[in-house]
Order: sequence, then C-alpha cells, then structure tokens
Amino acid sequence: MRRLILAITLCSGAAVAQSPATGQFLLRLDPTRPGFTLQNMTPEEVRLGGQHVQYLKSLFDSGKLSLAGQVFDAKGLWGMVIVNAPDEQTARALLEGDPSVKAKMFRGEVMPLRVVFERVETAKASPAVSTALEGDWEGVIETGGGSIRAVVHFRNQPDQTVKATLDSPDQGAMGLALSDVVQKGSSIEFQFRTAKGAYKGELNKEGTLITGQWTQGGAPVPLNLKKAAAK
Repeated sequence: MRRLILAITLCSGAAVAQSPATGQFLLRLDPTRPGFTLQNMTPEEVRLGGQHVQYLKSLFDSGKLSLAGQVFDAKGLWGMVIVNAPDEQTARALLEGDPSVKAKMFRGEVMPLRVVFERVETAKASPAVSTALEGDWEGVIETGGGSIRAVVHFRNQPDQTVKATLDSPDQGAMGLALSDVVQKGSSIEFQFRTAKGAYKGELNKEGTLITGQWTQGGAPVPLNLKKAAAK
C-alpha cells in the first residue's frame, strides 16, 4: 500500500512539474452588481441570463465546454465554467464571447486547470409519452425580476422514446434538452440537467392543462402548462 501511495504521489508530482498547458481552463464569473442573487434579477439580467445559458449550450454542443455550475459562496454567488482550449488566449476569447460578459453583467478571470478524476453520466432515453401529453405546452414562471415564458415540447420517436425540449423565448434560449421524462397515469416529471432544474405536475382529465411546480436552485415555484393548439 505504501508503494502504491508513493507511486501516486510521484505521478502527481510529475504532472505538476509539467507545462501548465493543460488544455482545460476554469472561467470564474462574478456578478458586477453588488447583492446579485438568482432571486432578485432585473428583467434585463433575466434576458442576459438566457443568452448566457444559450451561449454555454453552444459551447457544450461543440465540445468546448466540459462543465458549468453555480457556486453558492457565503461571500456571494459566482459561476464556474470549465472549457477545453489549446491555450489561455483561446480560453479568454471564449469568456469574452459570453453575452453576459460583453454586457458587463459578469466579469471573469481565466485559470489553467487539470481535471484528475471525472465521472461522466449519460442520460438514458425516456420512454414514449401518451398521445394526450405529446405536443407543445406553454406556461409562465414568476420570478423576482418578472415573468418568464416557458414552452415544453414532447415528441415521440420511432424507437418508442420521447424527445423533450424546453424553450425560454424571453431569454432567447431555445431547444434546451430535457431528460428523465416519466409519465405515470396523469403524473408527469422531467429534469433539466443542464441547469439543475426539475418539474413535477398533474395532467387534467381533458388533457389540456398540467398543474405543477418548477424547481431550480431554490424553493419550488408554480408552473402550469397549457397545451398549445396543434400546428
């Protein structure tokens, strides 16, 4: 065991002694407004926040982003983003390309990073939903900064699974992937893993309204979804 520990220590030491060009960088994003929280965002911050999420999604889809999260520090909320880039200049360009940084909602710094251990979990495909649930559903989330429209789409696939996505038109965020869709009778649940969001609701007998709650980094808030007319 002592030899094993020694070997790990030597390997770790060798890694530290190597060039800091790791191919990964930590982007720290700090709000520029004093007292900023997710609960007191202004309408403009809500709009920019949506563009920020859409930008991160584009980086994720292109393989340039490995992780994005919110750090609930006692000194104040800040964002943590890990990007894949060949050098610091490229990583800084990714940071400065963020709409929320351009608008000075957030300020950021770039730090070289090397991930030593990482667990990668792939969301399993969700089974197809009922005919009553399939389609488009529209609702509104009330926040401290105003109302945010939400549109949820359920599309059954030929392989008997469902493709579920979320649009946030007011934030300019479209086609956000939903997962872990579970329908049991009139009960419906799904996850928005990208932003640690979750929804639970009940479908009425007419198949026209889902009454439920949305949870994302805090207490649940009401989100009732009305079925949109078929296009």
